[in-house]
Amino acid sequence: MSTPPPGDIMGSMKNGLPPGSRTRGIGMLVLLDGAPIPPGRMIFFPKHNFASHQLDIEADGPVGLFDRGDLYAIRNYDRTVTVTVTVRVKKPAG
Repeated sequence: MSTPPPGDIMGSMKNGLPPGSRTRGIGMLVLLDGAPIPPGRMIFFPKHNFASHQLDIEADGPVGLFDRGDLYAIRNYDRTVTVTVTVRVKKPAG
């Protein structure tokens, strides 16, 4: 998996997938995969036209999701331990 070059935050959408993302299992789009968030800090990622209710967030600690315009932010509420987060897009019902 390659990452966009520095300065190219959004990258380019190839094959309809956001840059830096991939699919896992039964076609779920993975936006963040095992991203570490240091104690008391935040990580930001582009929305890619997904609403917050479409995201499935798995974390091994207390986190919160915030809307920041064109970005989402996930905050690690634990002030002593780094939390690992995976964000996937939920499979559409139907």
